Amino acid sequence: MKAKSFLFVPSIFPERFTKALQSGASQIIIDLEDSVEVAKKEVGRKNIVDFSSQCAKNNDKFLIRINETKSKEFQKDLSLISTIKESNGIIGVVLPKAQSYEDIDMLSQFELPILPIIESALGVENLDDIARHPSVLALSFGSLDMTLDLNLQEGEGKNFILNSIRTQIVLKSTKYNLLSPINGVYPDIKNIDGL
Repeated sequence: MKAKSFLFVPSIFPERFTKALQSGASQIIIDLEDSVEVAKKEVGRKNIVDFSSQCAKNNDKFLIRINETKSKEFQKDLSLISTIKESNGIIGVVLPKAQSYEDIDMLSQFELPILPIIESALGVENLDDIARHPSVLALSFGSLDMTLDLNLQEGEGKNFILNSIRTQIVLKSTKYNLLSPINGVYPDIKNIDGL
């Protein structure tokens, strides 16, 4: 799965799934985490199950971003993956706030590629362990949550630290023969030049 661009789509907006597939993005990631409030996560899961059935007919492919392993929603997300895996629509799982080899191992039963998002100091500290897991396809960098985790303020120091972490992610990706890493989301979607 080589990809140049990833498009996140909130799982609570099923009318956007097909549009996302037609957007020109290399891959779409249907999101169950940050873009979905807790009260609506079950609706999001149902939408993914329905879409997965449709994908089986159309041969469309997607990834899902589940909730972090420490979340109360994680076990429900595992059940969802188990339900939709056979449809062949899902081609990978994006795991937010990955912090250890064990976090990745919780998903290895599904034999799907895992794209862990490094979003904390602990994730950086355990980067070798995360990257060496055989299920990991590519590393991703969650710069927004990393900024919060490290309590970084705007300025050159923040940019220096985030770029240092990006460099570590690139080096570990090369060391463990992973696909090119995925940079953090670009939140300024109205800035066409920046996109």
